[in-house]
Amino acid sequence: MRPARTILLLIKLGLLSCIFQNSFSEVLGQQERTGGNWLAYSEEEKELILSLPSLVAECKGATGQGELELKDWSKEDLVKRLGDLQNKSPRYDYQSLQIAYLLCCLNHEYSLNRQRLVAVFVPSQSNAADGAIEFVESLIKKGDKGLVKTVFEVAPWSDGTLAEAVEDICSDELHVAPATFLDQLRSCRKEVRNGFYKFVRGHQSEESAIDWTEVRTYLKKIPKGHRLAPVAKEFLAAMEQKDNSGGKQ
Repeated sequence: MRPARTILLLIKLGLLSCIFQNSFSEVLGQQERTGGNWLAYSEEEKELILSLPSLVAECKGATGQGELELKDWSKEDLVKRLGDLQNKSPRYDYQSLQIAYLLCCLNHEYSLNRQRLVAVFVPSQSNAADGAIEFVESLIKKGDKGLVKTVFEVAPWSDGTLAEAVEDICSDELHVAPATFLDQLRSCRKEVRNGFYKFVRGHQSEESAIDWTEVRTYLKKIPKGHRLAPVAKEFLAAMEQKDNSGGKQ
């Protein structure tokens, strides 16, 4: 195709202004992530969409909710623009998950946006769950330990990338805050705990991210009569059961 025709085509697609700031592959990738609706967004919205990855990275580097130090935005302006963009984003789209996470980090309607992340963790939305788990992991590290319950619920049907993320989260929490981890497990319904134990039995290989020797040692040290003793005993018993799916003990 001749250069002049190429330029005219790019103008028609509304992408030329983006190309001057971003690589062509980045723009096309964002088109795909937004479900092919790139032309439906205003120039300001496109600018914000293309800034989402760097904003997410900035959020992950912050130590807690509401502690984000924005370099290029005022909090009020960013919250408003993210809210407007959220209203135009498909519910289970990765872009929508990014926005919900960012709004959590900005401590704006935290419960609502937290629920938007949690809502994707159902087997029918496994692709969205693969994308959301990184945000759940980040919020747990920032102090939202209640999200560990979501990890327990996800564990039995997780596989691939999602299962690896579940292992990583459990490994971190069992090492850093084992009592809190067991408290969250203790407060779950029995069927949720049993589902998590099924995951445990299938992931006790040498390649596991979880230090199962450390876990066993901790569980065995919990004294009888302690509030965590029943769930510790249950956890230990589950670890000793043979995995029918062929998981290595």
